[in-house]
Amino acid sequence: MLVTGERDWIYRRDHWCACLETHSVDIDCAIRETRERLRFLEARLRESETVEGWIERLY
Repeated sequence: MLVTGERDWIYRRDHWCACLETHSVDIDCAIRETRERLRFLEARLRESETVEGWIERLY
């Protein structure tokens, strides 16, 4: 599921940051979107660690 999600995100990032006139990618846009995605994934990781720790304490 993660691989599919990342592939979809890369496609969307490249589409959002495309410069159609020059057939290139706006690097500033791509960096900004990548940093935003990284923050999103880090937040999901923190959530999973919190939930995992909580579940382990039940045993």
